Amino acid sequence: MPPGTVVDGEIVRWGRDGWLDFAALQRRHVAGHRRAALAASEPCHYVVWDVLETAGVDYRPAPLWLRREVLEQLPAGLPGTSRVVLCPQMRDVGFSKRSCSIDPVTCGLTSWTCS
Repeated sequence: MPPGTVVDGEIVRWGRDGWLDFAALQRRHVAGHRRAALAASEPCHYVVWDVLETAGVDYRPAPLWLRREVLEQLPAGLPGTSRVVLCPQMRDVGFSKRSCSIDPVTCGLTSWTCS
């Protein structure tokens, strides 16, 4: 992310089954001297769903659709190995409810845009 960028998101840990694993995330938090080993064997991700400021522009008063457009441009400069990922964004509540049983990412992390 460019220097001075402020985003809103959450640190998550996906389990081997693809679902969010909060217990594994908690293990990392209290790992002490094992933290480095767990970081390699159980990597976490920072899922971003909003941009508040970047390039000296305060986007907080801007509508969500504009903030999302700006946010989607930010990861372009990140390496492919980056643990920063964008939260999926949905407009169709029905689609998300149907997808929840199939796609754990959609189920646990969804940003909603209402028009």
